[in-house]
Amino acid sequence: MNKSTTSTVTETPFGGGGLMATHNKTSDGPHSIWEQMQFRVLFVMVFTWFLFAAVLKSLTLQRGSSTESCWQEARRAAYSLTPYAFMRI
Repeated sequence: MNKSTTSTVTETPFGGGGLMATHNKTSDGPHSIWEQMQFRVLFVMVFTWFLFAAVLKSLTLQRGSSTESCWQEARRAAYSLTPYAFMRI
């Protein structure tokens, strides 16, 4: 698999004359597109599950002192769990 990375230096959006380096991955071939699609599908499934769980917790008044909305709680949980499915050991 051929991986290439491009680096650019741009000015920071908040002024002050600072510079910020950015790294953009270019196409890694068909595997990267397939993996992105898999991640998105898995993320939607996991997010839906956690959203359902958060709504149930909210309806049964078991949320405690959580300040997050059901949407934020489900999004945070899905983003923290989904990448583990793609780890290579």
